Amino acid sequence: MRRHSLSASTSLTAPSVLGTLGLLAFSGSVMANPQGEVVSAGSAAISGQDTPVVQVNQFSDRAVIDWKSFNIAPGEATRFTQPSATAAILNRIHDQNPSQILGNLTANGQVALVNPNGMVFGRDSRIDVGSLIATATNIPNERFLAGESLLFGQPGNRDAAIVNQGTVSVAEGGLVALVAPHVTNTGVIEAKAGRVALGAGDIFTVDLYGDGLISLATTDKLREETVDQQGGIRAEGGAVLLTTAQARRVIDQAINMDGWVDVSGLSTEAGSVVLHGPGGTTDVGGALHADNAAGQGGRLQITGEHVRVGAGALLTALGGSGGGDIKIGGIIWEAARRRMQRPRS
Repeated sequence: MRRHSLSASTSLTAPSVLGTLGLLAFSGSVMANPQGEVVSAGSAAISGQDTPVVQVNQFSDRAVIDWKSFNIAPGEATRFTQPSATAAILNRIHDQNPSQILGNLTANGQVALVNPNGMVFGRDSRIDVGSLIATATNIPNERFLAGESLLFGQPGNRDAAIVNQGTVSVAEGGLVALVAPHVTNTGVIEAKAGRVALGAGDIFTVDLYGDGLISLATTDKLREETVDQQGGIRAEGGAVLLTTAQARRVIDQAINMDGWVDVSGLSTEAGSVVLHGPGGTTDVGGALHADNAAGQGGRLQITGEHVRVGAGALLTALGGSGGGDIKIGGIIWEAARRRMQRPRS
């Protein structure tokens, strides 16, 4: 019987020096709530500016709002009321500074936030939406309005970061996509039976309704791309992707996974976790779980120019009717073919 988990310090490839992601310093005063709106496509009405609650009522299935700034102060809220769970709204932010989402953001449908200088979801922020795309890469109105597969192809600041320190929750089957040259999660992301993608790059395509997560590309302007996953991601029976675009040169660290990701569930659908850092080191020091008490275990896949699994890492793909697969580089560890008690992470 092969091991169902890895917690050894044995190097899988030649050692490489780990890089450190330097986060942007977010400082200065925060305007109370989103300001300076223009509805540039579709139909929507905004009220409550300069009050603790900004209300956005969307009437068309797709809409685009251009904002002078999009910040939410602590204790304040911005609420989107949309025609249905599949309705989508693009919020394009024209600000020289990263957006600071420090309060509450709610929506019953799909919300896209685009700021070319990045954004931070603060420690006490609460995001509760149908689906969320937060990115530094822009998309033309006509592309956003046209289809389900969205090409975000207008790169922002090459040093822009999307940082989540708070709690992001989406509806069952929903999508969370955080995409920028640098992406960091130290908070919690929840997407039951949904899809979560942390992607480092500046050009990407996302399918709002299909099975694919995102496909990433990069321009020559980027020096490096990094994903730093130190928090928690829970996507019961869903799919989680941590990935970087193909780098122009090998960098010290493309993906740092010191937090935890859990796609375990009670359904017969097994979850999957993919870590793919083609341009550098994929470093795993945390916990990845793809267990399935009622059926076949799930899938864990870890690849990169170099792959390192630390001594404290815990990887499981247990199943009530059979173990799943754990693939590291080109090697597959088959999970145990019987139910086992998963160690606590």
